[in-house]
Amino acid sequence: MVLGLLVVGALVYLYLGTRGAHRVNENIVRVQEAGRAALDAIERDLRLTGFMGCLSGINGRPVVIANPVLSYGSVADTMIGYANGSGWTNPTTITRVAGDVITVRGAVGDGTPITGTTDYTNAKFTLGDNCQGFRQNDYFFIGDCQRAVVGRVTNVPAQLCGTGADSTDIYHAATGNGNNGIVTGVTSNRFNAFSVDTRTLVYRMDEITYFIGNNASGRRSLFRFSRTRGTEELVENVADLSVLYGEDTSGDGVADVFHAANAVVNWSSVLSVRIAVLVSSPDAAVAPSGSNYLFRDINGDGVVNAADAQTAPDTRLYRVFTTTVALRNRLP
Repeated sequence: MVLGLLVVGALVYLYLGTRGAHRVNENIVRVQEAGRAALDAIERDLRLTGFMGCLSGINGRPVVIANPVLSYGSVADTMIGYANGSGWTNPTTITRVAGDVITVRGAVGDGTPITGTTDYTNAKFTLGDNCQGFRQNDYFFIGDCQRAVVGRVTNVPAQLCGTGADSTDIYHAATGNGNNGIVTGVTSNRFNAFSVDTRTLVYRMDEITYFIGNNASGRRSLFRFSRTRGTEELVENVADLSVLYGEDTSGDGVADVFHAANAVVNWSSVLSVRIAVLVSSPDAAVAPSGSNYLFRDINGDGVVNAADAQTAPDTRLYRVFTTTVALRNRLP
């Protein structure tokens, strides 16, 4: 009986140890997957920033149809950040609970060619179909490699797509259908230069925002809001988001210093972005109580070091994932 108890005890001890190690390893894998997925999603959209077809680049600044008024005005408006969410107006029903907020804009999807010369008098252009799904109040980008215009769809376009689809008119008038579209800085002759011969393409303009909110289970997650796709929960267990902006202060086309959003002097000079996400394990009791991690520059000295150590609020495993993304559509 004694020998049997010893054997059973040894087996129980081995089982518990193996089970504990498996649990820790599984949580480590889940944390790594979440960290990679979060950075991959943000990187893809950051590379969209300022995309304007073949006119992309900091010098390829589109003019703006100012009526109806757009919040988009120049290359500086293709990206904006909010340090700790300060000043951000939340367009979703999800409450932001932590971290920074970043918003980017750019043309998305495949461009659709126009079917004839743009009509400045009636403030409209015509597409062969509406497979991009343009809707009223959507932003559009129309341009060739020489010029470009950004505006807002003011009519209700027909949702036509597929073989034999009829042409779709897109209006950018002051309101609704009709004329009186006003294009800031563009003469009618220049705007009418958009034609089939210049290989003009039309894209949807999207506005994408990343932030940290609570999901339906009460866990922190990385959320993405898109003007074209709505609100999406991307990755669960992302506890915090830190964004630093690489600003070119010397004009040589290279980021010289990385700032928080509230310290950026000129958004047009931001050429790269450094993203950090803090990811927690799904399970508690995985890490020692009171473990520390380095995530953001807390004391404001410009570096993240031991002086910026933060203490984990629970016994979950916390890991920091960081990447730096060059904004290729803003490079001169």
